[in-house]
Amino acid sequence: MENQILQFQNNWNNKLNCKAFTTLRLRNDKKYHTGAKFEVQLKGVSKGTATVKAVSYCQLDKISDYFAYLDTGYPADECRKIIREMYKKYPTLNWATQDIVFVLLVFDDKKEMNNLFD
Repeated sequence: MENQILQFQNNWNNKLNCKAFTTLRLRNDKKYHTGAKFEVQLKGVSKGTATVKAVSYCQLDKISDYFAYLDTGYPADECRKIIREMYKKYPTLNWATQDIVFVLLVFDDKKEMNNLFD
């Protein structure tokens, strides 16, 4: 089976420069589960393949500074704004009930990043 693509438009907190990294996404149990494999892309450029090692769930207003800083480098309030902006093309989302998944991934193979700020 072909790896799914995990697309990033920003390298928040320079996390894609590391062996392990996190991402906050809308909950999708079929896509984000332990063992799932992804081709990781930054602005359409492959950075390697990664495997999901762990997932946890919460609602947007429950994201703590702890998870927000790890994932984005910003406090929880700013992280919430970033997530709302990421999903603005889905205006019917009910942020009071929509679950967010916090995904921990580890690169299986990683392409070197030429620029620290890619």
